[in-house]
Amino acid sequence: MKNKRSTECGGKAVIYCRVSTDDQAQGTSLETQEAECRGFAEQLGLEVVCVFKGKGESAKTTDRPAFQAMLKFCNANKGKVEAVIVWKLDRFSRNAGDANQEKAKLVKIGVQVDSATEPALNEDNPAARLTFTVLAGVAQFDNEIRAERAVTGMKRRVEEGCWTWCPPFGYRSCPKGADRERHREHGLLEPIPELVPLIKEAFRILATGHYSVKGTFEELRKKGLIRINGKTLCVRSLRNILRSPIYCGYMDAFGERRKGKWEPLVSVETFETVQNVLDGHGFVKRQT
Repeated sequence: MKNKRSTECGGKAVIYCRVSTDDQAQGTSLETQEAECRGFAEQLGLEVVCVFKGKGESAKTTDRPAFQAMLKFCNANKGKVEAVIVWKLDRFSRNAGDANQEKAKLVKIGVQVDSATEPALNEDNPAARLTFTVLAGVAQFDNEIRAERAVTGMKRRVEEGCWTWCPPFGYRSCPKGADRERHREHGLLEPIPELVPLIKEAFRILATGHYSVKGTFEELRKKGLIRINGKTLCVRSLRNILRSPIYCGYMDAFGERRKGKWEPLVSVETFETVQNVLDGHGFVKRQT
């Protein structure tokens, strides 16, 4: 059975494209998606009136700026827009429940969801509706498997002592290529030389037990250490730094504290002393 609109002309459609970092690596760029969707629209005799592009948007939820803009446009042009064309159903959503729910909303205002590369979805019959639900479920399953593998990989790297997230304050990612491999034994992190004095001095001052976090901040300010690249470190950020075991070479991840391979900036003893002070067990008011 042909698409029921395949012989009709003059209808209007919108295109929704989406990419994430992984998709871009696989070559499914926004330009590629748009070109194929435009070709599909031309085959159906549909005029593309608007293209919505989601850059780096996850399809796990519908809370995506470009996706929401597309829905808003369709509702504002009820009776004028006939179809939302996607390159593939997983561009529309990777959540089976969301996919069916959002499709139902669009159908209610006379808009069909069409796939430029999955013609079985574009019929108007029970088999097509079943195929839509099955492919939406497959997309969700694939997303969940990817997430599970990512977590498994992160846990393995953490067990090896590697930091797998954005670099913490005072550190930066080691360079890529040969140098990156050379630094792998250091957890892929290296200290930022200009920030090391600030962090070490902050721990040293608080470890004396004579200063609060605010007092430590003021001492750092007097020494000119709290301005970084034109920005001023705040008291709250300083407290977070002083609470983080990263700086003594450890990390709290997946419910456990593990030793990291990167270069620590303070000793474990200094870190534990600072924790006692922060907890109120080692603070001694200074004599004035």
